[in-house]
Amino acid sequence: MIQVHLAEEPETTYVGNLRAIIESMLNRLDKMKACIQTFEKGYIIHREHIALSSGKQILYSVTLNKKYESPGRNKPRLNEAERKEFRHKFETRLIEDVT
Repeated sequence: MIQVHLAEEPETTYVGNLRAIIESMLNRLDKMKACIQTFEKGYIIHREHIALSSGKQILYSVTLNKKYESPGRNKPRLNEAERKEFRHKFETRLIEDVT
């Protein structure tokens, strides 16, 4: 609604600045859309994969209680190097939602 109104306004510095601010807000909200949808399902992160350098893909979810879940019947069996890589990629993924 605001974008439609601003599109009708003549081009001024003020209107140009408002358009830039609203575009920035929409870009930020678009990134959060997936988070909002999974939040409604009861998850912070719902059924995402992390691909390891060894070729394994780990399916995981994080509940609203901040509990890690490995959805599916087969729990991943990882060696120490794979565990460290998974942990690093998992933490990086969690930080992405915050920034």
